[in-house]
Amino acid sequence: MNKLTASMIALGAIVVSTCSAHAWTIDAVKTEPEFDLQQKKLVPTTYTSLEKADVTKKWKICVLLPHTDNPFMVSVLYGAVNEAKRLGLHMEAQSAGGYSNVSRQIDQLESCVALGMNAIVLVSTSTSGLDAAIANAASRGVVVIDTINGVTCDKITGRVVTSYRKIGETFGAYMAKAHAKGTGKTDVLYMAGPAGASYVGFMESGFKDAINGSDLSIAKSLYGPSSKSGQLPLVEDGLLAYPDVKYIVGNAGAVEAASDILREKGKTDIALVSGFVTPQVL
Repeated sequence: MNKLTASMIALGAIVVSTCSAHAWTIDAVKTEPEFDLQQKKLVPTTYTSLEKADVTKKWKICVLLPHTDNPFMVSVLYGAVNEAKRLGLHMEAQSAGGYSNVSRQIDQLESCVALGMNAIVLVSTSTSGLDAAIANAASRGVVVIDTINGVTCDKITGRVVTSYRKIGETFGAYMAKAHAKGTGKTDVLYMAGPAGASYVGFMESGFKDAINGSDLSIAKSLYGPSSKSGQLPLVEDGLLAYPDVKYIVGNAGAVEAASDILREKGKTDIALVSGFVTPQVL
């Protein structure tokens, strides 16, 4: 199975398109070579979904999510449910309750195998922490699709992940253009997201690479749950410790929280940049 590395826009299109009763097509990108988790070379491609007639039986699919604490992950679940309905699949979904609950997600994965699921769509809590469980599932004939975040296990059957490195590079380059070398040092409060989550590292490294050589400087990178409630105290603490920052950048939950905090304080001199969108950010 070819690996698709979908951009944020492509992922959003998947979620929206699953409302249709018919097959759908989106523009995406794929890696060369296939299954390259580092996504060093991305090539434009087109993905076309299955028609219902292509599904030979009522396959049993298990969808494992790291959490459902923000609208982004809820939209992923929404898309999965609608696509399962469209194709006539049996689907069960479980949430680990947060990126720190790696052992819980391992238990959930093993339970899916024990229940005789044909395939597991895995949005992982850890880059490598589930590798042994994934390999065991694959050895028992269970298809495992690495989804959104990315895992290091080479026993997966397919991969559909978001190019978070490219996302970080994109908004970093946009900001770096406005703050080229010699324009004056500008501090950024970087709200990374959950420590240890693979997407967090990819997006942060892409951002750092993009701003290298500009007058942008990360005053501090802060880590915590990606929900608005989890990010709010981090943003408050960050602004107290680094009151001169001109940007709050990173995950959508932080931008939602920062918007409320800045509005309450009447501050208009700090710009907000989000690495992904939620209804509140839009």
